[in-house]
Amino acid sequence: MNGKTGKKAGDAAEMAFKSATQGYEKFAEQARSKMDEAAKAYDEFAVLGKETADAVMAASNAYAKGLEQLTAEWLSFSKQSVEGGIATTKALMGARTIQEVVDLQATFAKAQFDQFVSQGAKFGEMATKVAQETFEPLNQRATVAVEKFIKLAAWSSSQSRAQT
Repeated sequence: MNGKTGKKAGDAAEMAFKSATQGYEKFAEQARSKMDEAAKAYDEFAVLGKETADAVMAASNAYAKGLEQLTAEWLSFSKQSVEGGIATTKALMGARTIQEVVDLQATFAKAQFDQFVSQGAKFGEMATKVAQETFEPLNQRATVAVEKFIKLAAWSSSQSRAQT
């Protein structure tokens, strides 16, 4: 081998080494970047999980509070009904004529019916409110989760296109 050929071979080897080194450095940088992106995505999903657990807890608390309010209202309604029944029974015991008994019974029945209808509407409104308050934190979390999954899908799609 003469000196010129040896120098060319050395230059070619040095160039191949530089090219391989640059390729490796580019690969290592892309790998680090992908690992950073993956770690960030994991952290985001860990936060999402914690926030979702917090939302479930808030929903449970809202449900328990609403159930407590419904129970208190039901007990109050029951107490009023029993008291009304006792008062009517006392009045019926003191009635002197059949007409007075019929009138007292009709008045009591109408009052009970009106109270029942009114209370039914109130219970319906309260139950609706409890349902809304219970599902509000869960709906918010679902919205956030859907938004994150849409972003992830868009990112994944852009990464797939970038690789092709």
